[in-house]
Amino acid sequence: MHKTLKTSLFVCSGLFALLASAIIPVSATASSVGCSSADTVMYVVAHQDDALLFQNPSMQHDITAGKCVTAIFLTAGEAGRSDPSYWQEREEGTKAASALMAGVANTWTDSGTTVSGHTIPMSVLDANPKITLVFFRLPDGGVDGGGFGTYGGASLQKLWIGNIASITSDDSVNTYTRQGLIDTLTAFMVNTQPSRINTQDFVGTFGDEDHSDHHATAFFIKSAHDAYDTTHKLYSYVGYQTHAM
Repeated sequence: MHKTLKTSLFVCSGLFALLASAIIPVSATASSVGCSSADTVMYVVAHQDDALLFQNPSMQHDITAGKCVTAIFLTAGEAGRSDPSYWQEREEGTKAASALMAGVANTWTDSGTTVSGHTIPMSVLDANPKITLVFFRLPDGGVDGGGFGTYGGASLQKLWIGNIASITSDDSVNTYTRQGLIDTLTAFMVNTQPSRINTQDFVGTFGDEDHSDHHATAFFIKSAHDAYDTTHKLYSYVGYQTHAM
């Protein structure tokens, strides 16, 4: 038996300037930092602020409960800007918010983790190594998935629907095909062993007022979850449609 629950949770909690993030390094296991699979959760979103805007306070509750929390951010969130300082600052903001949620100093160990042949930037919170952030730094596709000229118009939506054959990270380190990205995300699940995976809206569709990257991220995660055999639950959080709720 595997993947037991595919529930869409419509949660709006953007009042907190917080972001819990965490990932157990793929070279380690949840148990190596004191967590069983039952105590390990994964958050996967498109942009560095999406977990704060759409998934809290779930993430705060998990950190407070002492769980191993894996947070993965698929895009750089650069909004088409060529200067890397913008998305680097967004990553620093995520770190600061995560440390705040954990109630510890904002000091991290930055490294890389190799998964499915890709070396992906990773940051572990020094005072609470149960919390790790992973940054894929793929191009921001814009609200409609059209992408930006700075990065050749690439977007997760285009990769998902087959309009492009591959996508390269903004730092030019990694390139993924559609299946390659799914396989890499599945590998993170297998190595981290979460009993619960939280992502964005895989119930909605492109063009429904939510950000294209939100749906694409959720579609990729749902496909990865289908290949992850450990018993777990998958939750989908609604995005910008909350403005009408």
